[in-house]
Amino acid sequence: MKSEPLSNERLVECVYGASCRLVLAIAGGGTGCLPLLFARSGASRILVGATIPYGMQQLDRYLCRTAASAVCAKTAEALALRAREQARQAETDGPAFGFGCTSALATTRVRRGDEQAFLCVASETERLRAHLSFKKGQATREEQEQILVRISLLLLASACASQPIGDPDIGSGTSIALQRDYVAEPIQHFFSNTGRWMTVAADGRQAIEGQVEASALLPGSFNPLHRGHLGMAETAARRLRGTVALELSALNADKSAVSLPELRQRLRAFHGRCDAVVTRAATFIEKARFFPGMTWVLGVDTARRILDPKYYGGEESRDRVFEEFGALRSTFLVMGRSEAGLFRTLDDVALPAKARDLFQAVPENEFRADLSSTEIRKRAAQCSPSPSE
Repeated sequence: MKSEPLSNERLVECVYGASCRLVLAIAGGGTGCLPLLFARSGASRILVGATIPYGMQQLDRYLCRTAASAVCAKTAEALALRAREQARQAETDGPAFGFGCTSALATTRVRRGDEQAFLCVASETERLRAHLSFKKGQATREEQEQILVRISLLLLASACASQPIGDPDIGSGTSIALQRDYVAEPIQHFFSNTGRWMTVAADGRQAIEGQVEASALLPGSFNPLHRGHLGMAETAARRLRGTVALELSALNADKSAVSLPELRQRLRAFHGRCDAVVTRAATFIEKARFFPGMTWVLGVDTARRILDPKYYGGEESRDRVFEEFGALRSTFLVMGRSEAGLFRTLDDVALPAKARDLFQAVPENEFRADLSSTEIRKRAAQCSPSPSE
C-alpha cells in the first residue's frame, strides 16, 4: 500500500529531530519555507540563521565573488556551501548543513528565460541537489512558490534526517531532477596526506596544489587572525605592487600539528578577507622549495627565529640552507614589532653574510601594529568565566 506523503509540518519535525546545525541562503523564491521552520519553539537549537541575498549585488557580496549566473546549479551549490560554513561556526552540537536555493519564477513582466529553480543541501560528505522546471503558463507565482517550499522541505528532511523523498507530487506542469553525490572536500584529502599544499580562496574555494598567484606569502599560525596580520599583508602588497596571501602550515617546527577542526576554525576568519595557502611544510626551506621565487613577509621575531643556528645544527648548516634560499630566489620582507616595550626591527638582528642580500626591512613609519596572537589569547582567557562560575 502506498504511504501517505508527509505534510510540510511533519517534514519540519523531521528536520528538528535531526539535531543538526542549519543555515539557509535563499536568493528569491522559496522563502516561504522560513516561517514554517522558524515558527517552532526551540528553533535556535537547530537553525543558525537565514540569508536572502535578493539581487546580484547582494548575491555576489554573500558569496564573496561574482556569480556567473544568478539562477543555475553552481550558484545554488555555492549558496549551500557558504551557508554550511556559517553553520559550522555555531556553538551548538550536531553536523553542519547549508541550504541554497535560487530561482526564476513566474512574473508580471515578460521572461525570456525558463521558469526554474535550483536547490542544494550541502553537508560535510554529501550534496543533495534538485532542479525544478516549470512549464510557462501552467502555474501562478503563488503555486510555484508552494511547490518550491515543498521541495525545499523534502530535501532538508532527506539530507538532515534521512527521510525518503518519495513521490514529490508536484503536478503535471512541473518536472524535477534529483541528484545525490557523496563527496570529500579538498581539505579532507589534504589531511589524508594528499598534496604538498592547498589553496583556499577568500570565497572558500579549495584546491589541492592549486595555482598560487600571490607575489608574496605571509606565514603564521593565525590563532587568531588579527588586524596586525592584515596590516602586514596590505603593507607588503603596496610595497611589492602585488598580492599577498596568508600561509598556514599544518606542521610547525616549534608547535604541535594543527588538527582538521582547528584548521577549519582558523580558515573561517579568512573568509571574505584574503586568500590562503595551507602547507605541509614545517620549515621555511621546505616552503621555499614549494614556491621558488616567493617573497616571504615576516615579523622580526620570525626572522630572528629562522636565522637561529639551533634549528639547523650549527652555523655552517644554516649558511648552506641560506645558499639554497638564494638559489631558489627566495626573499624576506621584515616588519618590526614591539618586544618588552621596545620596538625591534631588522637592524636589531645579526644577519650572516649568506643571508644579507635576501632580507629587506620595512621602516616603522611604514608599518607598526603592537598586536600579537599570544596576547590576544591571554586576554581572551582572562575574560572567559571559570568552570565554577
